[in-house]
Amino acid sequence: MQTQLYENIGNIDVVLADPVSQTKACLVGVYVKVFAKLKNGTEEFYKDGYTDIAGRFDYASISVDKLKHVEKFAILVSHEVHGSKILECKPPLNL
Repeated sequence: MQTQLYENIGNIDVVLADPVSQTKACLVGVYVKVFAKLKNGTEEFYKDGYTDIAGRFDYASISVDKLKHVEKFAILVSHEVHGSKILECKPPLNL
């Protein structure tokens, strides 16, 4: 399982790479859980969900305006067969 963060738009792609054929397949339905460290020093749950049909998850957008208070994200990506990983990134500046 490989992940690609697009910090400028707040998205993550999750794919399964085959080293033999050198192809990549989108992983659909991978669980993603996002926590935020806020500028005031507190940490809290931010958002969770599953990757879509393109293996993508929008980790930054939510219906309330919390993004301007986020200093850093911690993102758990978990698949029952292909394992888990934790990523950290800064919030997108352009949203």
